[in-house]
Amino acid sequence: MSLDLDEEPTNPHQKLARARILVVEDDPRFRGLVSTRLDRDGYDVYTAATADEALAILRFVHRGWPTDNLELVIIDHHLPGGSGLEVLRQLRAERDGTPALLMTAYPDRNVIDEASKYGASVLLKPFSLDYLCDATKEALLCVR
Repeated sequence: MSLDLDEEPTNPHQKLARARILVVEDDPRFRGLVSTRLDRDGYDVYTAATADEALAILRFVHRGWPTDNLELVIIDHHLPGGSGLEVLRQLRAERDGTPALLMTAYPDRNVIDEASKYGASVLLKPFSLDYLCDATKEALLCVR
């Protein structure tokens, strides 16, 4: 029996390990914690510290580099150079189906409503890394 390494896995949990995630967070310590945990869980993680960096990565991804798609974007709401909602609006304009999680320590009904309008779930800070991983799996499995 031969094993085809290029064959697409049929188990949804196997597909999770290949998921490409963009983490947009301005706090370097928290960004490091999140990206390290997601990387440890088997995801390919890209990071950005500002809204401008995130938008630049999304433009590159839209053009097919460094990868032809992202499976999830995790965005902090308060960012230098713009808000997470602005990044989310641009994401929806260019890549409508990519799931997103919006993180915020300042829950505001308008922010939650707008994030929901764009199909993003809101994670209220502080939260545990286990909770983030559960939300990540849920977001990825809902669209796969």
